Amino acid sequence: MGALLLMIGGLIIGWVPIQFATELAIIGGSFTVIGLVFAAMVFLTGAFVMARPEMSTIFGVIGIALSILSLIGALGGMFVGMLVGIAGGNLCVAWRHPDPDHSTSPGTGSPDAGTSEDVQFSWQGDQ
Repeated sequence: MGALLLMIGGLIIGWVPIQFATELAIIGGSFTVIGLVFAAMVFLTGAFVMARPEMSTIFGVIGIALSILSLIGALGGMFVGMLVGIAGGNLCVAWRHPDPDHSTSPGTGSPDAGTSEDVQFSWQGDQ
């Protein structure tokens, strides 16, 4: 859900510079290009979270930062795209991807059931 919100936020952020591109091109629209770059990067962070869910925390933080920085070039998609991007980034940061190494088999009741490993510390020596 967070990745989808980041992608929607990127589209909303990109909509504003596209709508005002003709007016800004007359004035000197370097901010239009910056807004489109931020929009594309916010969209891509959402796509990267979908592709690599184990890195959702990193891409979520990057998505939040880029959504806030989109105020510079795209006015944050009239603030709506920025807020949607921040919400999506927060969901990506808060999401805990299940670890495949510690998955439980259907027969065990808890993750700790059936694990009887002997843990040796360095001061115990070789036995």
